[in-house]
Amino acid sequence: MADEDFNSKLGSKVDGKLANDFLILRAREEADARGYSNKPPIQAVKNAKLKTGEPVQATLSSKYPLKIFDVVKRKYLSPSDSRAGELTLSFKMDIDIRLRFTAKVALAAGYFAYGDGFVENVDHEQFRIILNFDGNGEQPKCNARVFDKLLIGQDKASKKMKALIQACELMKASCVLLVPGDDSFGVAVGILGQFVGFINVPSRSENLKRDDLYKMGHCIYLQQDEIVRMSMENLLAILIQRFGVEI
Repeated sequence: MADEDFNSKLGSKVDGKLANDFLILRAREEADARGYSNKPPIQAVKNAKLKTGEPVQATLSSKYPLKIFDVVKRKYLSPSDSRAGELTLSFKMDIDIRLRFTAKVALAAGYFAYGDGFVENVDHEQFRIILNFDGNGEQPKCNARVFDKLLIGQDKASKKMKALIQACELMKASCVLLVPGDDSFGVAVGILGQFVGFINVPSRSENLKRDDLYKMGHCIYLQQDEIVRMSMENLLAILIQRFGVEI
């Protein structure tokens, strides 16, 4: 069960914000993944400048011609306008929103795969701490490890993270990977082949009910609007075959 009001607010502040993330929006456009409005997702960069320094807004698309809107004169530039030959674009990537979305997915997917075992043995409160952090106020105390794709090193843990990132990108779909360790529970999330985030929290994983097929964890993904589940063991075999890497 989910609180209707709280879930609605999260849909706006987390899901909606991530849906318009610069990289996610490009993936949505390529897959024609539309929202409730059923409008084609198109990237609109509001903070752009011409080579002359004039402020404009640019609409980027791989399917439609570039459109540049002059915010001062309130009209679109014609394709023959020489000022349109060079653009400077500015956009922001909110890493916090990616981790907040990952935490939200972790709570739902963890219960979906493990039921009450997830509630009783995984420190799921750590996911809620991350989910509820909106960047305001004091940084909360959190006993979780998170990974940023842009800051992956060369140590053993980072190499495992690279494998999880490759797994998310390999799926070419929206997916969640559940990876229980000896004393931890890791969740990686991807959207339309784009890695979103990874969170690892404490867990008494030996108490989780795991049959032989899913002893290494779960890969749950969307395929033609249907939920499909694959064992991490099968996904690992694909990764080794494709990339020669292991999780």
